Amino acid sequence: MVTMKDIAAEANVSRTTVSFVLSGRCEKDQKISPQVVKKVRETAEKLGYIPNDLAQGFVKGKSRVLGIISTFPDYLMPLVKGYSDEAARHGYSLRLIPLEKDDINKALMNALRARVEGVALIGVKERVREKVDRDFFLSKLPVIGLMEQAKGRTVRFNQEKSAALAVEHFVEEGYKKIFCIYDRGEYVLKRKDGYSHVMKKHHLKEFLFMDEAEENCFEKVIAGKPEAVFCGSDYLAARLLQEMSKHFLRCPEDFVVAGFGNLMLSRFTSPPLTTVEEPYYEDAVAGCRNLIHLIRTGESLPKEEVIGKLIIRESTQKNIVFNKTETDI
Repeated sequence: MVTMKDIAAEANVSRTTVSFVLSGRCEKDQKISPQVVKKVRETAEKLGYIPNDLAQGFVKGKSRVLGIISTFPDYLMPLVKGYSDEAARHGYSLRLIPLEKDDINKALMNALRARVEGVALIGVKERVREKVDRDFFLSKLPVIGLMEQAKGRTVRFNQEKSAALAVEHFVEEGYKKIFCIYDRGEYVLKRKDGYSHVMKKHHLKEFLFMDEAEENCFEKVIAGKPEAVFCGSDYLAARLLQEMSKHFLRCPEDFVVAGFGNLMLSRFTSPPLTTVEEPYYEDAVAGCRNLIHLIRTGESLPKEEVIGKLIIRESTQKNIVFNKTETDI
């Protein structure tokens, strides 16, 4: 088994330095340079060092476990992986705590029973977060994602500016009759605001369509004969493409379509969907790093804003020439 002494010898540093780095205490010790911290962690990973978390937990009274509370939809799995990877780099493991029937207090109590050192809420709606019992905050458990706490996420993914990338793309391509399909989702509403901002900026008329159970907004969109349609999610865009096929319409020939999220399905729609990529994994890595820093120091890391990336595919490319072979039908 690889020991701290082995790491110290390989990295040419003292065992005390290795201990400070691997325990996270280097964050409070200004004498250890970032270069040395990086070298020690890379050496530990190269040698296959495995910390004895159970023993450390008994000695320090800490579990070395982080809790993740979520409903765990498939599109959030990159977030879970990001937390898992970053937690492992700091000697922590994850405990996944399901949010059942929007009972946030039950989920938080399960986190306390699991003796996690900190919790991150991912994909939990604001109306659910608002139901937290005030008594929970007496526990002093560090949590990322609760608005009532002064501490929070260090990365703010700007939904409005990211959505604006897709709408600006339409404008740059010369489209003026641009529609927007959205639903009541907390983040989708912000993306709708991004659409509105671009349309007002270019003095273009807004065409807003909300997806509601009692009516088919996709029928209305098609009847309106748009030039381009921005959908607040890839799911909405995929449903629009399905509706178009029922009306014998083709994308991008009849009108172009863009979604949001760069979900797996966006690559396999027909045609593949232009969309805005949300950096779930990178967001999770930064969030996990902040949670660990919050546990160790009681303070959050400096905040930063992240904008998505526009992924252009065939659903918005009218001038694509497909190469045909003799076997094409």
